[in-house]
Amino acid sequence: MYVINVYGGNQRVANADPTSPQCLSPSGAETDDYAPAWSPDGLRIVFQSNVDGQWDIDVMNADGTGRRRLTTSSENDYEPS
Repeated sequence: MYVINVYGGNQRVANADPTSPQCLSPSGAETDDYAPAWSPDGLRIVFQSNVDGQWDIDVMNADGTGRRRLTTSSENDYEPS
């Protein structure tokens, strides 16, 4: 997942270890992240994340720090808003 300013500059990876091109979960596992949505105040990004075959909802600060899992149900969770 990338974050870029409205004028097209300052592109950066928001959900990856800066030393690696892989997206990483808080535990360090490789993950697939989709369907990002901004919080109303613009301070956080919520998204669906697949770690070990289970889709859950994660949130992180807009600068890519503070990533944490919001759901841990036995069912897959998709497309937060």
